[in-house]
Amino acid sequence: MKESKKIPQTNAEVQRLLTLLDMQNRRVEELEDLLNQRDGELSQKEEELNQKDIKLNQKDIKLNQKDIKLNQKDIKLNQKDIKLNQQREELSQKDIELNQQREELSQKDLELNQQREKLIQKEAELSRKIEELLQTTRALNLTKEEYEHLNSQFLRLQRQVYGYRSEKKLPDPKTNMMGW
Repeated sequence: MKESKKIPQTNAEVQRLLTLLDMQNRRVEELEDLLNQRDGELSQKEEELNQKDIKLNQKDIKLNQKDIKLNQKDIKLNQKDIKLNQQREELSQKDIELNQQREELSQKDLELNQQREKLIQKEAELSRKIEELLQTTRALNLTKEEYEHLNSQFLRLQRQVYGYRSEKKLPDPKTNMMGW
């Protein structure tokens, strides 16, 4: 629609130009209305997107809060795990100590049994010597002085045995193995 730039000469030309101008103005108004409508639609869509964004942010916040709670629970569980592991370690250490004490007691019990065995052998030897002395005494029909001398030797030997036993803190072999 290229119009010449000449000045209209007739009323009809002016009228035709006014009609064209009016049509262009209506077209501009229609385009402005269309732009306004599209702008409104875009604003509405933008508002909807903003609402969705807000909802997503709220969901994200809730998820973050749940994550925080889960992390706190994890921390508590880890702390409980650490405490349990420490208790296990302490129990294991106590178990090791008890086993060492058992081993020491077994060793002492073995030593006591060996000492008890030696005492039993010495007592058997002394009993044999006493029996020999008694037989010798009977056979020789000793005098009172000789008998008292042999008896004092016997008592001295007996004191040595019982002295050794008390020095080593050994139980009396006439009782049971543990000294009860």
